[in-house]
This record gives sequence, C-alpha cells and structure tokens, in this order.
Amino acid sequence: SMANYIGNQPTKGEFRKVDTPTFDGSTTTFNLTSGGQAFDIGSATQLIISLNGVVQEPHTVYNVVSGGSQIQFTTAPASGTNFFGMALGGVGDEATPADGSVTPAKVSTTFNNTYSTKGTAIALSIALG
Repeated sequence: SMANYIGNQPTKGEFRKVDTPTFDGSTTTFNLTSGGQAFDIGSATQLIISLNGVVQEPHTVYNVVSGGSQIQFTTAPASGTNFFGMALGGVGDEATPADGSVTPAKVSTTFNNTYSTKGTAIALSIALG
C-alpha cells in the first residue's frame, strides 16, 4: 500500500524506507524489510544505503543476495553504525506487457505487426513509411 503524501503522490515507483538492521561487527548479511514486512529488490542499484551519514556504493560496499531478499555488506558494519536505507522499486524497471494486452490503439500507425507462427518461427513485418 502507498503511504499518504502531502502534495503530489508519486505516479510511478514504490519507495520504501528499509528497516534498520542490527549490526554486531561480524554479521554481513541481513534480511530486507520495510515496516517489518520482507521484500525483494531486483538490484543493489535500487537501494540507497547510508552508513554513518555516508552514501555507500552499490556492488562495492553491498550487494543483494538470496534472490533479492537480503543485503550483504562486503565488510560487516560495526555495532552502533548509523543506518538509513531506501528501496526504489519500479524506477527504470523494464515492463513486459501480458500476452494479448497491447491493443491496436497503443501501437503507432506506422507500425504494422503481421506475424504468423510456423513452428517456432515468427515473421514480423514493419512498415517504414
């Protein structure tokens, strides 16, 4: 569910504050949760992570593991490390329309898609003018 906003509500994306992990100086891997609810993220670049007020570099300081359900730090953060994290979902994600969901009204008139299935071969013709 979307949070309440003052002003304009975001039209795309889901932005979640990541719950603060319990750092002990030896653990490197933590479950990703927001508001106590587990979530998955597609890539480390969809997380903005700050440790002690310094934004960390994805794929260098941290990665996502376990199918995107956990964050793993290269070095275990020290006990008492200040943490702030945001998960940016739906930002720059590629979307694949469901089969049969694209209507002619959504396709440019200069694009004629006439395909026929012959085994696994698909013929696609594009009108260029």
